[in-house]
Amino acid sequence: MLKELMTRISNQTGVEFVQASEEKIAKLESLNLPEDFINYFLTYNGKREFDLGDLRVYSIDDVLMENYEWVPGRDVSKCGYIVFLLI
Repeated sequence: MLKELMTRISNQTGVEFVQASEEKIAKLESLNLPEDFINYFLTYNGKREFDLGDLRVYSIDDVLMENYEWVPGRDVSKCGYIVFLLI
């Protein structure tokens, strides 16, 4: 079911999904995210962020930037909070 959904999203947005590298998964795991979140990126890492209606979906690179380099993520991640998206 997820595969069909991601194929539809790819067709609608033009975003290509790729399997994430072990290095990127290790960095993502350093944020102590839920296992389902990590498992999603194992197969469906978007090559770029994209909007799907009112939803913005980040790539691993965007999640990492948001939580290690950009404000407020770089500040609040030290306290155990994770930033997924700012609108």
